[in-house]
Amino acid sequence: MHFFKAGKGIFADEDLFLNAIQKGDTKAILYLQDKATGFTHQFMEQKRLPRHLFSEVLNDASIILLKKVREPGFALQSAKVSTYFVEIVKKVALNKTRNRQFSGSDSIETQQHLSDTSVEEYYARKEHIELINSLLRDISMPCSDIIRMKYLDGYSDEEVINQQLSLYSTVESLRVKRSDCMKKLRDLARKHL
Repeated sequence: MHFFKAGKGIFADEDLFLNAIQKGDTKAILYLQDKATGFTHQFMEQKRLPRHLFSEVLNDASIILLKKVREPGFALQSAKVSTYFVEIVKKVALNKTRNRQFSGSDSIETQQHLSDTSVEEYYARKEHIELINSLLRDISMPCSDIIRMKYLDGYSDEEVINQQLSLYSTVESLRVKRSDCMKKLRDLARKHL
């Protein structure tokens, strides 16, 4: 379903449109993505990026946009939200060309209202998450669950035992197993680095 035609009247007012995006309104975000579709296809084609990255570019740009508009003191310096979004799409697509070493050689233009560091931080975080998930997949059960519960989900050892979230019946046995699992994880991480 295309939200562009349906959203033209609803999101005609830029302040209301920005407010809807700040609230994470799905229709507003889909309307914005639909509006940027033509440009995104053209820009990716120009940079020789494969078509299968199209959705990833738009979704990554949307996440960055949501993060930026929710920052305290955010002020839209361009006249339209869609213009700001297109600039994010450009940076995300150009980052894809660098990451995948395609032949596009245009440099990223700097802009005061969209810093390169926010895009780079997002990709660094995304890369770390992908690496952690990969390591946890490789380490397999029950180690992946034990490590995830403690360090990613924030459960205390007592909560894990009391709620019977693992195979272990005592805090001590859980800690011993986690220690063994962490050694395995360190060995796996060394292989990846």
